[in-house]
Amino acid sequence: MKPKKVAILYSGHQFDYLYGIITALNSIKDIDFDIIDAKRTEFEIYPYTRKGVKIHKFISKATSTKLGLIGSAFAYYFKLFWYILFSDVDLYHIEWLNYKTARFEELFLPLLIKLRRKPLIYKVHDISTDTLLSKAGANFKIDLPLTKKFFFSKVNAFLVHNEFTKHILIEYGIDKKKITVIKHGINNSVSISDKTRQECRDILGLDMDKKVMLFFGNIAPYKNLESILEILKKLEDDIGSLRLVIAGKYRSGQQEYAQNINDLIRRNRNLVLPKIEFIENSEIEIYFKASDVLLLPYRFIFQSGVTFLAMRFKLPVIAKNTGGLAEDIIDGKTGLLYTNDHELYSTIKKFFKSELFLKQGYIKNQFNVLEQHYDWSKIGKNMKDQYNRMLN
Repeated sequence: MKPKKVAILYSGHQFDYLYGIITALNSIKDIDFDIIDAKRTEFEIYPYTRKGVKIHKFISKATSTKLGLIGSAFAYYFKLFWYILFSDVDLYHIEWLNYKTARFEELFLPLLIKLRRKPLIYKVHDISTDTLLSKAGANFKIDLPLTKKFFFSKVNAFLVHNEFTKHILIEYGIDKKKITVIKHGINNSVSISDKTRQECRDILGLDMDKKVMLFFGNIAPYKNLESILEILKKLEDDIGSLRLVIAGKYRSGQQEYAQNINDLIRRNRNLVLPKIEFIENSEIEIYFKASDVLLLPYRFIFQSGVTFLAMRFKLPVIAKNTGGLAEDIIDGKTGLLYTNDHELYSTIKKFFKSELFLKQGYIKNQFNVLEQHYDWSKIGKNMKDQYNRMLN
């Protein structure tokens, strides 16, 4: 009997998460998968894919001209619409909508899929990226555009990474029976070598006696980096031997915010190691192994992929209790949580006096227990259960 087939629309989004998804799909033996993706860079190498898991590179790299962008988009949607209308797919799973053309896709993709009379699963990574990036506020209420409301009305089942996102969807009138929580897996796309902490610190020019805090990833207003920079000198006076490593680039269109952050970095030049650039996969290990703690002072976020990088390297996290962050951090065991910016100072002081910092074996044991809940093979089993419910 021919296996059922699921098409996963990935739209060329972040590679590290796709790497984990493919790992999960490899563990599902009796369903075939087509992954609709983009042509990747030479550094983005897919993991092994079993027979029955195929990757279709529908999105090509466009030229920077307006005509080139239009041509690339037209070619992609021609291939995608043809695929949806004429392929032998039994179930469609939209992992990501294309950020630049989301409104268009929210309207037309469900119409085409329903024309084929096939079920549709949608994974909600965040409700509204536009709102997240522009407001950068607290736990705000998001006004859904009409296209999003229409799109949600056509989805048969929703997948989310945490209870927080599930509750938001319920507030928008989505039947809770349609929503399944499946955890975000540990980042397994980043390799780990035998480099020691000493070697990693030598590469970055950090002495072993320094207490090193890491801020990692794209820099944008909602990530609230300034809340750390504003208290650095006071922390240095109280704790001593402190360094903040900033590893990541500014999001496009954030010139004014970038200028403010650069000014704060200059004021703290002796306490900050700024690497304001894209960090290649091969270099990520250096930053995480060299650090004592990862800082996530975000004003608001649904979940953060950086959390699962920290799990990979068994690095404790200090995070603001916002969005779904607290669901992936065990307070006092794999990190510390705080509720507002005024508590960040005391929380960092608390960390450097705690077992999380003083006993390396303690934190490793805690992460070893946690890892089983974020294993991609377990996630694959949960995905298979969801697919079978829809297919049957």
